Amino acid sequence: MQRQITLLLLIRAIRAFLLIMPVITLYWLDVGLSMQDIFILQVIFSVAIVVLEVPSGFFADRFGRKYSLMIGMVFGTLGYLAYAVASGFWEFALAELLLAVSISFISGADSAFLYDTLKQYNATARHTKIEGRILALARLSEASAAILGGFIATVFSLTAVLYTQFFIMALAIPLTMMLVEPLRAIEQKQRKDIKGALRFALRENRAVLYMNIFTGLIFSSGLLMVWMTQPYWQEIGVPLVWFGLLWAGYNIITALGSLIAHRLQQRVGFTLLFGLSGASVAGIFLVLSVGIGYWAIFIMALTWLLRGIFHPIMLDFLHQQTPSDIRATVISLNSLYTRLFFSITSPFIGWVADVWSLETAFMASGLIMGILTLISFIFLYKEISLRRSTI
Repeated sequence: MQRQITLLLLIRAIRAFLLIMPVITLYWLDVGLSMQDIFILQVIFSVAIVVLEVPSGFFADRFGRKYSLMIGMVFGTLGYLAYAVASGFWEFALAELLLAVSISFISGADSAFLYDTLKQYNATARHTKIEGRILALARLSEASAAILGGFIATVFSLTAVLYTQFFIMALAIPLTMMLVEPLRAIEQKQRKDIKGALRFALRENRAVLYMNIFTGLIFSSGLLMVWMTQPYWQEIGVPLVWFGLLWAGYNIITALGSLIAHRLQQRVGFTLLFGLSGASVAGIFLVLSVGIGYWAIFIMALTWLLRGIFHPIMLDFLHQQTPSDIRATVISLNSLYTRLFFSITSPFIGWVADVWSLETAFMASGLIMGILTLISFIFLYKEISLRRSTI
């Protein structure tokens, strides 16, 4: 069990070692893309994930999580190679499509692999804690990459960052080949097609449905913040050399959130914790909309903290509610909802930022995501309360 966990930990650390994240928006702007173009690229990426998430999750459930992870790593490596040689919008779009295939085959499969490994050794009670530690290490890896990425961009070039990213991603392929597919208990009701998995996630278990919708909105709000952060830093005059350090700091905060998630859940309670966090999402955007200068750097950090807390708790909830034979498919739906909501809202938010200002875009994001998050949380709260009352 420890060998499997260690390999997963190393694979996630390599995947999270994203040298390009603190500088990629600046690279796009440098080659002539507008904020709307950048959001359209992310919509292409997100729509591809929406289309591929459920089939790739079903592939992992049917043919093995290890094979799904291997496919994801190969396409991820090819995606970063495509980025390194790209120079225009459509070449970037091709690279985004390759990365979307990678993300689709990995998301759901890696988390299901971990949970089923723990289940094989009767250790699922430790899942939230172990998942939190793996996610925390991934964020620390991204923090280290942010510092190195900013350094490479400053000393060498933005293109050098992309080539380095390609070589690092390739290291995950042999590690994935070393994984051993975990044993999975035969469920009483095996759903051998996608329809059965979707029926479970959309109709049979409404708690799974509302959890996926609620957290999908939370994570899509985080994506909006991610793609507006770097332009906002540039707008308020943050030097380029600080971009990597700030991005590193944000990921360290995410790591801390993942490490304390299981303790917060025990002390605060699942429902209250999610309710307060959901309300905070809209509040952060609205505070940023009034133009608070360098204070925005600290306010934005709360988004990364919430993401760190949310992720392991959400995954543990979905795993507990879901049979092993459709686990990867159901977990993949969370990413589908995230990308779907982002695809719908981000072109409008990008247009608002181009036509008016980033502050106005923050306000629009806060109002839209705040209303949707509140509505989805009400449905989730009612369903969880109903389930508790019938136990």
